[in-house]
Amino acid sequence: MGLLKILASYRFSRYIKIGVLLSDLILLNFCYLLSFYIRFGNFNRLNLQEPKTIFLLSNIFWLILIVHFESYKIIRNERIEKVISKSIKVLFYHSILILLIIISLKYSDISRMRMLIFYLLFSSSIILSCSILPKDDFDSDASQDNSMMSKEKR
Repeated sequence: MGLLKILASYRFSRYIKIGVLLSDLILLNFCYLLSFYIRFGNFNRLNLQEPKTIFLLSNIFWLILIVHFESYKIIRNERIEKVISKSIKVLFYHSILILLIIISLKYSDISRMRMLIFYLLFSSSIILSCSILPKDDFDSDASQDNSMMSKEKR
């Protein structure tokens, strides 16, 4: 019996959204730090005020965009292409917001190459996680509605 089936028997499916949200935040922070290491070879520039601000705003904007676009409301039989397109849309708006903050606050110590590396790492890891994670029981309300409808048809 798979891990998800065991968890489903204990009704843990409602916590999958929280788990995916936490994993996305971990991926965002890991990719942000990894982009520093890839670009500069160390984390010395992370102590500057501008990268700290962008780091904090990246997390806040990610949470706001996820809630706004209802990115985790996935119906059981939804195609993987639609799930990935939702994630790409959120990534696009996230990058636009961060770019607008960098430009409007006239941050000069933010490396464009590092930001490009960050978004390449983050987008590839989000797409990979969307395609690997099982999407069954993401939206437990929709799955319960579908099971009720199938019982009524009988």
